[in-house]
Amino acid sequence: MLVIFTENRTERFKFSVEFICSEFFGIEYALTYDIEEFRNCVGIKINYTNKDLPGWQIKPSVEIWEDHISEDFKPSYELKNGNILLFTQDSKIGFDPFAMAFWCLSRYEEYQDFEADKHGRFNACNLVFQIERFYRKPYLDIALINFGQQLDIDKKEAYQNLPTLDIDMAFMYSGKFISRRVTSWLRSKNKIKDLKYIFVNRPKEDPFAFEPVLTNVIKNKSQTRVFFLVGEYGMYDKNISWKYKPLRQLINVAEQICTIGLHPSYLGNEYPEKWKEEKRRIEEICNTKIEHSRQHYLKLEFGENSTYNQLLQLGIRHDYSMGFADDLGYRAGTGYSFNWFCLNTNKVKPLRIHPFCAMDVVLKNSLALNPEQALEQLNQLKKVAQDLKIPFSTLFHNESASGYGDWKGWDRIFAETIE
Repeated sequence: MLVIFTENRTERFKFSVEFICSEFFGIEYALTYDIEEFRNCVGIKINYTNKDLPGWQIKPSVEIWEDHISEDFKPSYELKNGNILLFTQDSKIGFDPFAMAFWCLSRYEEYQDFEADKHGRFNACNLVFQIERFYRKPYLDIALINFGQQLDIDKKEAYQNLPTLDIDMAFMYSGKFISRRVTSWLRSKNKIKDLKYIFVNRPKEDPFAFEPVLTNVIKNKSQTRVFFLVGEYGMYDKNISWKYKPLRQLINVAEQICTIGLHPSYLGNEYPEKWKEEKRRIEEICNTKIEHSRQHYLKLEFGENSTYNQLLQLGIRHDYSMGFADDLGYRAGTGYSFNWFCLNTNKVKPLRIHPFCAMDVVLKNSLALNPEQALEQLNQLKKVAQDLKIPFSTLFHNESASGYGDWKGWDRIFAETIE
């Protein structure tokens, strides 16, 4: 039993304590506001005040618990053994783990001003601290493990390989009008081989056909999540029509093998009512209630117009957009899923956030890695997750899983990574 004496009764603090104690360490805990009760209790004691009391003292980081968002607020930090610690102090613990967890999980810095990219995204380059790419490690998890070691508390085993895939464009040629087929052919590096696809729909033979991946590679990996884009065609929404029968069949096959979810359209960020129609479409196709989603292009906005609020209104309860579009790493500092804490209302909302640490497009395009180099990076990330006993989640696309064209060799990378 972990007993915490505190004068902090905020929902922010309770959220952080719940994550650290229940979800990360899997230990029973109690909060007490009575000094005598704290003195007499049995168990591991944490004195989260500035008072001279028994137990492990952690000095409260007052500003993080205030019920407003400070535009200029930035926690203290230091590097220790190659890992960053936030909210550092001169106590024996050395930092405030509750404040650090809240800063990371609430995405406090994403409510502050930052220079977004052309898609309005918060990227790794926007993090308040730009130190030795510290975010490429699960820095919150490492800090909490070290905190637990000081208190002689072991974290619970939580390693799982949790692959996810986005189906932005289910087929390279099939299901497209002739003009789109010609455009795809002009971009292909296999023009002679692909010439036949311009004139005839061949969904089962299509270079990006995903059903063989589902039946031969994903097989019984029930932890896999696959997200389908079924919005209207647009500048950034290059999907196949949701009415196309082979796409509908593919969605049904995927639903039988793993968990499927909605890939809300890019255009829907401007017109959220479109997401409601897209959710209706995919639920009609598979006759299943959809509660999982990932944002197309990883567009995710916090603040008054929060993307998560829009998703909650749709009935989405699990989102998988918490990752970087420009680098590898841990956007929230953890491999664990966690509940969304809305800073605008200072309340926990019924939506679970599932982070990922690597995306195929980043490996190939942003970092310019070949398949062998990418596999080395992925294996390093996986080993860290295994050693720390935390979840390991990646993001691939059906294009990379196909290993076709520019993605030659990446099918093997996908297959090995999800094992």
